Amino acid sequence: MLPEGAALLGEVILEYMYQHSIECIGGLELGAVPLVSSVAVMSHIKGSPINAFFVRKLAKEHGARERIDGHLRDGAEVLMIDDVATTGGSILKAIEGMESRGAYVRRALAVVDREEGAAQNLARASIQLAAIFKRSDFPEI
Repeated sequence: MLPEGAALLGEVILEYMYQHSIECIGGLELGAVPLVSSVAVMSHIKGSPINAFFVRKLAKEHGARERIDGHLRDGAEVLMIDDVATTGGSILKAIEGMESRGAYVRRALAVVDREEGAAQNLARASIQLAAIFKRSDFPEI
């Protein structure tokens, strides 16, 4: 939540999206919300806005009772994002929450991959996991 960190992460993730021609980003609440927001703001600053949303774990109990907040275009390719990937369960849960919209996911990105099975579990669902950092980048921890 530090401004400089949010801007840097937004810029790095947005560059990844541009490299892979992905125009929509989403993720499961709560971990993905600040990342999705940072990327959305950075895309506006750069003059190439992307669609951004997050998936609630459960549908709201009031109002429209939807699980998705934000902008998810039907049929869009989505970069699914998470702050930390352990088993990939949060990413898979978020995908499950948006399937009714016809959107699809081929790539996911985590700020940190703990290297505890997320890449392998997502690969079984034909999703490639990228990570800005990996647990093995920090051998002293």
